[in-house]
Amino acid sequence: MRERLPDPGVAYRLLGAGPKHRPEQRVGCGVIDKPGTTIDHEDFTSTYWALQWILRGAGELIDATGRTWPLAAGDAFVRRPGERHTTRVVAGSGWREAFIDLGGDIPPVLEAQGLLCPVAPVWHLGQDPARLRRWIEVRRDMGTAPDEDLPLLYTRAQALVLEAVAVGRAPVEGDPVQAACRLLAEDPTDRDDLKSFCQRLDLDYGTFRKRFQRQIGLSPGQYRIRRRLERACALLQHGDLPIADIALQLGYENPFTFSRQFRHHLGISPQQYRRR
Repeated sequence: MRERLPDPGVAYRLLGAGPKHRPEQRVGCGVIDKPGTTIDHEDFTSTYWALQWILRGAGELIDATGRTWPLAAGDAFVRRPGERHTTRVVAGSGWREAFIDLGGDIPPVLEAQGLLCPVAPVWHLGQDPARLRRWIEVRRDMGTAPDEDLPLLYTRAQALVLEAVAVGRAPVEGDPVQAACRLLAEDPTDRDDLKSFCQRLDLDYGTFRKRFQRQIGLSPGQYRIRRRLERACALLQHGDLPIADIALQLGYENPFTFSRQFRHHLGISPQQYRRR
């Protein structure tokens, strides 16, 4: 990045009204240095949705499946509520990151629509000075805006996030793996769609599965589970469908299988998630 990197600084605002606020109900934006840090977050589970953009330095992300993704300047990744991960920083690399935290009820809805779901956990956002200036403007305004301007400020932060994630969702022309990811996102309940997909493209299914695993870091089955659980989280948080009906809608044989898989991947039961 040719322009001088912005100085560190953060701003947070709490959403909603009332004397009691929770961290997951906040919106935040800032730039952080991490000198001397080697383990940034160890087996960490966030309570809010966040986008991290690395401006300088190097490190690695270990995702919920245990796969390690290298991180370098220009890369971006997300922290999802309820999804364990670890981030580490290479000592002496001069790590500096920009971030946007999105609390509230909107991120689960956007995730359920696939709008906050990059194809891979880490993608290259690049080093765009114009994009960075817009992030810094949001950070500046977040520190001074009156409460009545917070909805508009949240919308600006959300727009920056959607633009950044769209880079990670952009399809590579002719890439069957990314096409399969979009197919699974549209209907994660159909168990036979990938085999039909491979037949249409004259692809060997076994070879395709290995390529999918290598490129995405998850098998097609694991990726399907992730998308089903993302949809489950949205249904649990936004609506009053009984858990048995949610399980049926998502293609599970029974609510016990659904609850067992939900707890295995998110660490809590569907009932506990809904109460939270």
